[in-house]
Amino acid sequence: MPDLGLFEILIIIILLLLVFRPSTITDLARSAGKAVGEFKKGEKEGKSKEMQTDEDAIKEIAKKLGISVEGKTVEQLSEEILTKAEKKKSAEH
Repeated sequence: MPDLGLFEILIIIILLLLVFRPSTITDLARSAGKAVGEFKKGEKEGKSKEMQTDEDAIKEIAKKLGISVEGKTVEQLSEEILTKAEKKKSAEH
């Protein structure tokens, strides 16, 4: 991508002002800002839901293995699941 200097940026701004009215440019910039904000908000919500789904899956696996999930963090449950799986694997050999 080419480097834009101050002169080039001023030329672009002048051209935009000639093509569009100043109020139209501010409306476009405002709309673009709102769109970016909505995108970031949606992205954040998606990650939050994804994390919750992962936590629910870990808790469900722990319950199926007979591990109590009350008052334990996801990290603690993961460790217990791994420990139980290793014990089961070594018992089979």
